[in-house]
Amino acid sequence: MRAIRPSSGLALILVLLATLGASAAHGAGNRNGRIVVSTSNEIASLRPDGSGYRVLVTGDVGLEPQWSPDKSKIAYHVLGDTSYDLYVMDRDGTDKTLIEDSVGPAATWSPDGAYVAFPKRTAGDDPLGHDCRALQLVDVETLAHRPLGDVPGCVAVDPRWSPDGSEIVFSGGWVAGIDDPGRDLYTVDVATGETTQLTDDDAIDRAPSWSPDGSRIVFESSRDRDRPQAGSGGCLFRTEIYVMRRAETRARRVTPIRSSFDCSPVWSPDGRRIAWTTSIRDPEGGRYHEIRVMRADGSDKLPLTDGRRLASGNADFSPDGRSIAFDGSRELRDGSFHTDLYIAAVDGSAITKLTSRGSNNWHPDW
Repeated sequence: MRAIRPSSGLALILVLLATLGASAAHGAGNRNGRIVVSTSNEIASLRPDGSGYRVLVTGDVGLEPQWSPDKSKIAYHVLGDTSYDLYVMDRDGTDKTLIEDSVGPAATWSPDGAYVAFPKRTAGDDPLGHDCRALQLVDVETLAHRPLGDVPGCVAVDPRWSPDGSEIVFSGGWVAGIDDPGRDLYTVDVATGETTQLTDDDAIDRAPSWSPDGSRIVFESSRDRDRPQAGSGGCLFRTEIYVMRRAETRARRVTPIRSSFDCSPVWSPDGRRIAWTTSIRDPEGGRYHEIRVMRADGSDKLPLTDGRRLASGNADFSPDGRSIAFDGSRELRDGSFHTDLYIAAVDGSAITKLTSRGSNNWHPDW
């Protein structure tokens, strides 16, 4: 058979198309940027294909570094004398700036990247004798601080800024004891400091997250459990996943009541899907964790990982919504577990391990 050779003009067109295709593929990778992750003793970033691993901070660091909305800065925690201190640095690890000392283990960026809100540890009287955690707001450039509204029950955790920048949702109140747990969801108006209670039940409501359009909040709650205070591993309490419309403050459970516990929900960038961690009882009486994905209304649930083969959690969607990064643990020959960073397509295919550096890797932020 005689080969058909393209004309010189056609050949040039094919070369240009191939070049454009390669540029588009590279551009897609750029849009998905880098993943920041914490390890046993460092914070690092890497590309979604596992290359370009870059150590940014070393020492006793916190577990949840967070990108600013434009990916130019990273907020992170370093263990101080008695508690964690909050820092911000540039994306390449330079210009490290102390934001505040003695803070709670969480922070949330404003949508414009100009401010960070966080729980500030202060002396107080909660029923268990713990420090209070009041919300504070800081201007990243000037370092000007101001308190952010009243905190019901002395403790505010899990703050998340609304997409329009007007409110912050958080979980407030103490866990008063094994027989009387209580923590509800609240919002605080950033401009006025006015606090509004969203949920009111004798349970743990926590880990709230705004949908990308700001119309809904997903969270975990123990309200439908008989023994809400018991827990295991990544699902600290016996919780299920709920979605509420911000305008209605009524919550709908989107995961079924069963022997597994569900926690750590996150939205896809388009607001159509939710990924979460489920804790499943194994035949030997222990539990293993795996990641699942569903539509925002609770339909079309599918497993992203098999927890019996790869215990996994802390899912985070890629900016284009096509992939999910997560940490996965495998048992070693000596019986210990080692945790690495993985990535998978949203249908659970193409699971790929991104790290193999000898240290544990947790809590990716993409």
